[in-house]
Amino acid sequence: MTLANDDFFKWIELHQNEDVDKLLFKYAGDEVLKHAILQIDCRKRAYKKLNDTLKCPKFIFPTRLLAEQCTSDILAEFHASLVPPGIHVLDLTSGLGIDAFHFAKKASSVTCCEIDSFSSSILEENAQSLGFKNITVVNGDCCDFLSDTTQGFDCVFIDPARRGDNGKRLYALSDCAPDIVSLQPRIMEIAPMLIVKASPMLDVTKTISQLKNVESIYAVGNARECKELLVVCRQGTTAPPCRRAVTLLGNECISFEFCEQQETAAIAHYATPVSGQILLEPYPSTMKAGPFKYLCQRFNISKLDTNTHLYLSDTVIPDFPGRQYRIIDSVPFNKSGLRKIKNEWSAYDVTTRNFPISAPQLVAKLDVRTGDNIHKLFAATAIGDRMLIMTETIV
Repeated sequence: MTLANDDFFKWIELHQNEDVDKLLFKYAGDEVLKHAILQIDCRKRAYKKLNDTLKCPKFIFPTRLLAEQCTSDILAEFHASLVPPGIHVLDLTSGLGIDAFHFAKKASSVTCCEIDSFSSSILEENAQSLGFKNITVVNGDCCDFLSDTTQGFDCVFIDPARRGDNGKRLYALSDCAPDIVSLQPRIMEIAPMLIVKASPMLDVTKTISQLKNVESIYAVGNARECKELLVVCRQGTTAPPCRRAVTLLGNECISFEFCEQQETAAIAHYATPVSGQILLEPYPSTMKAGPFKYLCQRFNISKLDTNTHLYLSDTVIPDFPGRQYRIIDSVPFNKSGLRKIKNEWSAYDVTTRNFPISAPQLVAKLDVRTGDNIHKLFAATAIGDRMLIMTETIV
């Protein structure tokens, strides 16, 4: 059996449901089978986020790290949606190539820079296996490529490495590799558009200030978490950047757009929750984008408190960028309130917002069985008072 021939892939298919550790022990010393077992391991780790890509039976992972850190198909598809068809794209940090593959579905050409020689060769193989003939792979440092190239591109995409040599997480754009802040002037010489994928832990305002010609910044995620910040820079942009919160729910994309001036000028209204009202919880990406006061103005709703980013409405709001719950009961956070919740409810999920104790601590205090997808207890501060708000899910 040679590396990545038909027998190689047949062996993977035959053993794909077996325990990886047992396989490694059984076939220790066989480098070809060790690589095959790596494929089984990586496919198990990445099958959810690469559900589309892994329909290709001959897709290869060069390392486990790339399988763990790669962009998901759904996020890569969103990245590709930001560019027009028929353009020439340069991906400066291709890695496993998931973003490049999705760009290639609509672009005329995609040039991929990958510094690791083995990953670069696998990237070429995967492009062929997936049927892309418009992908060119360059094995080398992207900084050197930028310095030497005489080519022009319509868009440059970059996802800088956000871990240092010791595995420490890096959050500042200038600390990541490569340093996109110092590279941007050269990038904008060869392309009118730059898309930067950044950590969701970055401060939105600071990120905008570090880069030039920022047209828009996206906070992108799902119903559970914000996955990334995406910064779009375009030559000649002088207007204040647009902020967009994007939540991807399967095939549905929920977007909320505003600018910093709208948030600054907005006036928030505050109210205490009562039974029968609708409690609105913004999606994590909406929270990250930061339209805390503007949500009140845009939807004519009230906020619980300055630092409690939960909202109240008398009716369900169809286009609100978040989850909505009907309030069943609202009691003070004291012995009496705790006793009432504990006596009347046995199963519900718990979340805290602007509250002195964490959700796990409150769960222990209430001795509640969690995992109820219908009922949810919000422990939050409302106009200075600490409240326990029992709800049922609507949207």
